[in-house]
Amino acid sequence: MNRKIVISGGTGAVGSALTALLIKNGYEVHILTRNSTKYTNSQNIIYHTVNTSNVQDTIKIFEGSYSVVNLAGAGVADKRWSETYKNEIYNSRIIMTKHLVDSVNGMENPPHSFISASAIGIYGDRGDERLNEHSHIADSFLAKVCRDWEAEADKVKSNVRVVKGRIGIVLDKKTGALPKLALPVKLFVGGPIGSGKQWMSWIHIEDLAEMFLWAIENDETEGIYNFVSPNAVTMKEFASTLAKVLHRPAIFKVPAIVIKLILGESSAVVLASQQVHPTESMHLGFKFKYENLKDALDNILN
Repeated sequence: MNRKIVISGGTGAVGSALTALLIKNGYEVHILTRNSTKYTNSQNIIYHTVNTSNVQDTIKIFEGSYSVVNLAGAGVADKRWSETYKNEIYNSRIIMTKHLVDSVNGMENPPHSFISASAIGIYGDRGDERLNEHSHIADSFLAKVCRDWEAEADKVKSNVRVVKGRIGIVLDKKTGALPKLALPVKLFVGGPIGSGKQWMSWIHIEDLAEMFLWAIENDETEGIYNFVSPNAVTMKEFASTLAKVLHRPAIFKVPAIVIKLILGESSAVVLASQQVHPTESMHLGFKFKYENLKDALDNILN
C-alpha cells in the first residue's frame, strides 16, 4: 500500500492531530497550505503552497498519493458572522474542494480515496430529534454550506472512493469550543448556555483523527458518516460535567439573548440543538476511545 497522504487544511488542530497519527502509522504526509514558506519540512511531513487557479501544479503534488484528505475551511466560530465572513466561510470550503476534485479528476492514476470534512451543522436546529446519517438536512446558512461542500466532493470521478465526515463539536485543549467554554467555569462564573436543554454532539480530537485514519484505511467506508461520539449530551449536562472535571461550580446560566447579542448569527453554533449519532461508523465496527464526556474531558483537562 502506498504511504503518501495529502491533506488540505493540515496545519489546523484537526489536521495536526491527524498528521501526528499518520506519521505514527508509517505514512508520509504532504500538507497543502496557502504559504509553505512559513513551515519547515521534516522527514515525513512536506509542505506545499496550493494555488486554486493552477490545477496542474496540484496534480503534480497528488502524484503517487494513496488518499487526499480535505479539511480546509475558515472557522465557523472564529468571528462574528458579517456578510463578508459568511462569504469566507462558504468560499473557503467550496473553492478549495472544487480545486481538489478538479485536480484528482485530471489525474491518470488518481488516489484510492477522497476523504472530505463536512459538519453536523447540515442538520440545523432539531430539538430532541435523534439524528443519523439518513436524517434530512436543514435550510440554514450552515446547512447550505455543508450541502454544497459535500456536493463538490461528490464530483470526484467514480473510481475514487469518497467519504464525507460530518464533524461535531471537537474537544481539544488549545483550540475550538472547549477553551472558550472552560474559561468562565475556571473563573467561577460558568454554567449552561441558553436553555441548557439543547443537545451537543461532541468528539474528542483523538477519536476524530482515528475516524479519518479509519476512513482512509477501510475500503468499506463510502458516503456519509457522522464524526461524533455516540453519546451526545445536553448543554446542561455538558456544563455540569465540565465543572466537575475542573472542580468548580456551574451555577451561572448564560441566557440565549446574551449569546445572540455577543455572537450575532454565529450564536447558532452553540444554541442549536443537535442530537447526532454515528450510526453508520458503529455499524462498520469503529471503536471510540472516548465514548462518554467525563472520560474525554478528564483526558484533555487533567
